[in-house]
Amino acid sequence: MIRTTDKQECPVCGTQGEMLHDALKDQLFGAPGDWSIRRCSSNACGLLWLDPRPREDDIAKAYQTYYTHANSEKKSHVKSRFVACIRDLMVNAVRCFCGQRTEEKDIAHMYLRDMPPGQVLDIGCGDARFLNRMKQLGWAVQGVDFDAAAASNAKNLYDIDVKIGTLEYLKFSENSFDVVTMNHVIEHVFDPVALLSEVHRILRPGGRLVIVTPNAGSMGHRIFGRFWRGLEPPRHIQIFTPTALEAVANSAALKIDKVFTTAVNAWIIFSASFVIKRRNGTSTLGDVKPKRSEQIEGLKMQITEAGRLKNSHAEGEEIVLIATKN
Repeated sequence: MIRTTDKQECPVCGTQGEMLHDALKDQLFGAPGDWSIRRCSSNACGLLWLDPRPREDDIAKAYQTYYTHANSEKKSHVKSRFVACIRDLMVNAVRCFCGQRTEEKDIAHMYLRDMPPGQVLDIGCGDARFLNRMKQLGWAVQGVDFDAAAASNAKNLYDIDVKIGTLEYLKFSENSFDVVTMNHVIEHVFDPVALLSEVHRILRPGGRLVIVTPNAGSMGHRIFGRFWRGLEPPRHIQIFTPTALEAVANSAALKIDKVFTTAVNAWIIFSASFVIKRRNGTSTLGDVKPKRSEQIEGLKMQITEAGRLKNSHAEGEEIVLIATKN
């Protein structure tokens, strides 16, 4: 079992939290235990967090079957490739209809397309697929991950060396990087202010930080509730709102350039949420994929969410924060 500690106060603003979801199970990768999520009572914050949450020295138990352990280059059957091709055509059609093609490219490159190649550090890089993409564009790349299996995959797949450990432990030199990126990482971190303070130290003056993370205030969370894919207990220690993420970046002395939400990958979260709801806590999700009907419903919901974002900019499934070191 995973040992836990209680956390009743908001990790960002210290406000007492109210219980939102209880008796949640890990339906994605089978980590043991039942988990509860609190919500910050302050409307100006709205952070969600686990209470109780795993002890830091036990959290590795929640990643033993994580997706970054799989070899993503494994060959698939002709039928599987054909189905994936049809799905990709549908996704591209939806993104075109919603005017998301430019944003799709932006998020694939972590909003760095306007910068000349430099040195980029990706924290929580997993199997380094993003770093491989940037290396091909001329960037000098470096990855960090605490998961040795993911680092091994990065070396085998892309010949990219990934340092194993936390950013604070690895102690990069001050002013080392032009860019630091974190794609679906900060929600896994026990002390996000300490992490971003270390990012501030290792960024060069004028350097850029880009964060992408699930949005606690999204349309998907409102609709799916306890079945929303973005909750992912017990690996997601907290789930941010845009204002809570801004507060953390401000506490780390970073200058915020933009904070917004996006629906460009919403169908992925919606499709997985349908599966979690269908299984209703009976077993782990494992390698069970969404049905075609669930993927289609997810794409329909992406169109709805993209439309809502034109009037309500805080409902996208993911938050994007772009900040600079002064």
